[in-house]
Amino acid sequence: MVEGGARIINSFLQASLSTPLIDALIVTVAPTLVGADGVSYTSAVPTGIPLLQHFDTQAVGNDAVMILKHPKS
Repeated sequence: MVEGGARIINSFLQASLSTPLIDALIVTVAPTLVGADGVSYTSAVPTGIPLLQHFDTQAVGNDAVMILKHPKS
């Protein structure tokens, strides 16, 4: 298990291009303002990332928790 934000997720997706590292990805999206002006963080998703299929999405309070799985796991 690895816990982190967008940069960590992006790093693992990028590393998975050469070595299979991800069986499942669980992402929590929270409606939170970042910074004084509420500027959101975004990063480019690497191309050629391993196929992950949507498994489930749950509402937890104001957050959305999404589960994606590798089809072979």
